Amino acid sequence: MEKNEHEEQEEATHVEGSALVPEPTQDPNDPLNWTKSEKYLTCLTVCFFTFLSTFNSSNLVVAVVEISNEFRVTPTRAGYIVCFNLLLMGMGNLLWVPLSRIIGKRPVYLLALLLLTGCNIWTYEASTYGSLLASRIISGLAAAAADATVPSLIADLFFVHERGHCMMIFHFALSTGFFVGPLMCAYITQEAGWRWTSGFLAIASGSTFLIGVFTVRESNYRRDTASVDLPHSANIVVQMTASRVFLTPPYSWEVGQVGLLALAGFIGAVIAFFAGGKLIDLLSARMTKANGGVREPEFRLPALIIPAVIGPMGVLTFGICSARRLGWVGAAFGYAMQGFGLTALSNIVVTYAVDSYQHVAGEALVIVFVVRNTIAMLLALYTVDWQQATGAENRHPDLSTRFSRSYDYRRAQCEDMKMITTWFNFLQSTIIKYGIHEEDIYNFDETGFALGLTATAKVVTRTSYGRRSLLQPGNREWVTTIEAISASGYALPPCVIFKGKVFMKAWFGDTDLPATWLFAVSEKGWTTDSISLEWLQKVFIPSSIGRTKGVYRLLVLDGHGSHLTPQFDEICAQNNIITICMPAHSSHLLQPLDIGCFGVLKRAYSEVVESQTRVGIHRVDKNDFLEAYTKARIKAFTEINIVNSFASAGIRPFDPQRVISKLDIRLATPPRPPSNNSDSSRNWTPKTPYTVKEAKRQASSIKKLASNNPARLEEALDQMEKGCQLAIHSFMIARQQISDLLAANAKTTRKKRRTKARMANNGALLVSEAIERVGGPGQVEEAIHEEPGGSSPTPNPTNERRPQRCSLCKTPGHKRNRCPERSE
Repeated sequence: MEKNEHEEQEEATHVEGSALVPEPTQDPNDPLNWTKSEKYLTCLTVCFFTFLSTFNSSNLVVAVVEISNEFRVTPTRAGYIVCFNLLLMGMGNLLWVPLSRIIGKRPVYLLALLLLTGCNIWTYEASTYGSLLASRIISGLAAAAADATVPSLIADLFFVHERGHCMMIFHFALSTGFFVGPLMCAYITQEAGWRWTSGFLAIASGSTFLIGVFTVRESNYRRDTASVDLPHSANIVVQMTASRVFLTPPYSWEVGQVGLLALAGFIGAVIAFFAGGKLIDLLSARMTKANGGVREPEFRLPALIIPAVIGPMGVLTFGICSARRLGWVGAAFGYAMQGFGLTALSNIVVTYAVDSYQHVAGEALVIVFVVRNTIAMLLALYTVDWQQATGAENRHPDLSTRFSRSYDYRRAQCEDMKMITTWFNFLQSTIIKYGIHEEDIYNFDETGFALGLTATAKVVTRTSYGRRSLLQPGNREWVTTIEAISASGYALPPCVIFKGKVFMKAWFGDTDLPATWLFAVSEKGWTTDSISLEWLQKVFIPSSIGRTKGVYRLLVLDGHGSHLTPQFDEICAQNNIITICMPAHSSHLLQPLDIGCFGVLKRAYSEVVESQTRVGIHRVDKNDFLEAYTKARIKAFTEINIVNSFASAGIRPFDPQRVISKLDIRLATPPRPPSNNSDSSRNWTPKTPYTVKEAKRQASSIKKLASNNPARLEEALDQMEKGCQLAIHSFMIARQQISDLLAANAKTTRKKRRTKARMANNGALLVSEAIERVGGPGQVEEAIHEEPGGSSPTPNPTNERRPQRCSLCKTPGHKRNRCPERSE
């Protein structure tokens, strides 16, 4: 019997004992009446757009450090390209959702794909940080089109009982973009550079646009529904954290390895995709059947239990492992748990929202997407800085870590404010007394170089390596140079002192040196008194006389011995040169050359020598030194550097406070004395006595405690007992040491008293025979006299000293100064 029209319609609107929701119409243009291929082609194309949108928001997460270095911005500022992209991805829903209602979803998707393609091309070509940031902001706006509108699209295409696994396709694409995106971009960045991550996105989004022209159909059909989505900000936070934590010790991963960490989250999302989508639909269908065929949106909520537990546990596991620098396996496992929990949880909640608010969700809940991505932006921007701010240093603002520096104790002792102030007062009075112009103030000093040694340098190396070795010529021959500078900002010709005894023609013929340079040689390559005098007469006086503004010139020098000779002072006096010597061990504060010039000079010299080493020059001789020193000197003795050196020394302009403020003065605040009416026993702190005076003071305090404060008496007695134990132990140790010393002294005395008498060698002796022979002095002497042949000399029994012999006449009995021959 054939079914009538009413029965066929009734069957078409029911499935598995429950009514189809929403109820389809008879219109073939109704998306619910499309074929499965038409539905899934549209859904899968748009979901791939969703994958590209989340890929776009996370593609530069692993490249934040490289972008920071390339554009010379801080890592936090470089993170703006991710954070503001997320923010606009949320704000963009305010544009795309209403626009999709007006012109339809298909034009929105195609327009957004074109905009995303253009923005990624812009990102690839960006040459400034501002241009890069602008392209990322607009690309976030374009990516938002595949965010809030997709659940509404799925609600247009599928019945309620089909939405579970279709929503899972959407959330799987959403999660895959967050998880697989960093993995792919990490290897693209490592092999081709970070710009090619945007190049790949431009190609992918352009291809998707071409495919979407043929596969995406318009789904608007008077059933506009939308939904909410749970924040995926946790994924971005984890990726931002991983990119900073795992690139540094103790992990020291490469960029590609950090990308592999995202694979763990992708595995969790895959498990949620296969276990969550169909499971939600089956659970809802079973409960609908048990409810007499009436479907309720709440039937999907029991599935929340498992992901609601696993997701937060994964976030916590990842956070603990990364914060405590534990093994990467724990962090990866936590990331997988988070991927499973967020993907499954988001799918269940979105599906529930679509079922509950089909007609008004689009308008009412757009703001949720804005809030979601705003929170994601803030978390991504400040989470890592917040993690770093929770360390011990920030819990205790008064504590900080700093690198220590070696400091000569003699310099520290000379950092006396009174001594420095006295010197500045003397300097000022000298300038006023002789009417010295500021342009006539000079400073000169010596500095030394080891020909082939370079300073440590910063090099580019893999993050997994420690400190790297840098080859240097290694020639340690010493060279000294004398330099002088003027407060007006110019440097006088130098004096170069080589180690040697003669001059080499090659020094002057093979190098293009100014004629005013002075050369000298010494035994060790150091300066001497005579070289200092020659420098004064041949360099300083001729070079400065033509620039003198007044009558006198002031020469500031240190206390080196070659500067303080009478000849040096005499020549200076003859040429109206006033010398003023700095206090001992204070040149690091008062000498302009030491403050601002010599450090720059030696760094520049090291750079020149290092550059020669890189091209294969492994031996630096004196001619190489002259070439390198000439280049380094040009960099060091600039006018601005010289003027700043005198200013830092407080000489010109005259400002002693600039130096005094640098002094490492340690102020000791004395303890506050107790008030007259206070109880000394109450303020007294028990200490172990180490001297008799301390023991008497301790005993006196104990007596007071016995009557005034019995509660502290036990503590005081313990300290006194400890002091007594120390004293007794020290006494026992000292007594044993004294006993050992007395025994050693007695042994030494016995050694000195041993007889030095010799015995004749008549063959081997038994101990008993030797004892018999040494039984007495007479026997020993007799044994020696009986030696055969009479060749052995007779010992002197009185042990008298041999008389002195004259070294002139060789006659015993007198010395050379009393020799008769000498008097003649």
